[in-house]
Amino acid sequence: NNSGRSGLFASALSDTGMGGSIRVNAGSIEIQNGATINAGNFPSVNSAIAPGEGAAGSINITTNLISLWNEGTITTSTFTGDGGNIRLESDAIVARNNSAITTNASRTATGGNIAILSDAVVAVPGENSDITANAQQGQGGRVEITAGQIYGFAFSDRLTPDSDITA
Repeated sequence: NNSGRSGLFASALSDTGMGGSIRVNAGSIEIQNGATINAGNFPSVNSAIAPGEGAAGSINITTNLISLWNEGTITTSTFTGDGGNIRLESDAIVARNNSAITTNASRTATGGNIAILSDAVVAVPGENSDITANAQQGQGGRVEITAGQIYGFAFSDRLTPDSDITA
């Protein structure tokens, strides 16, 4: 889609409205080929649309399997309000080919938090899939992972070409 990503959105794109929340309960979820689950006040891709000024919404997903493929993303983003939180509860989470789980805060906004409860969190080394809770100028969020195994991700203080977990 040339005017933005396809996916599930709960967004406030103008004025001071807050982004809504997204709750998904499913057997499995596959997010692929640039699709996204997004709560926030940014447009999904189109930079010609001005962002809103309210807080981002939150995302809660409970499922057996979360598959992120080919730039699939789960993200909350805020331009000036507080960042939204992401909570994922799944038996397995697999991120491939530049996919991401992120909370982003621009300007002086406070970043959201990421909580992951899973038996396995998996990335393929060298495919640059990331889990990030970052902020440009404000305080970044926290990444808390409770998992039996974490494969292919490295904890880092900055993003690299590898699959990183940063806050």
